[in-house]
Amino acid sequence: MAYERDISQDKTPGDLAREALLFLTHSLVAFVLLAIVVGVMSLNHPDPDSSKPKLLGTVLAFLAPMIGGFLLARIHHNNVAISAPGYRSP
Repeated sequence: MAYERDISQDKTPGDLAREALLFLTHSLVAFVLLAIVVGVMSLNHPDPDSSKPKLLGTVLAFLAPMIGGFLLARIHHNNVAISAPGYRSP
């Protein structure tokens, strides 16, 4: 193997566990935001034959977790994403 690279990048098991916990937390937040969008859409009882509620629900299903994650990332400044292998600083 010519490219033997340590994926952990000299991180302690505690650092790796913290990153895994942050990943799971972010995934849970995205899932909760998606569940909120689906819940709000179903409470409105949209017409099943109309395409507008389906399009709105699809757009909100993508945008709500993305915007929520962006806001959380702006509020909680951590260096987990910055230390990612493919990250390039602006």
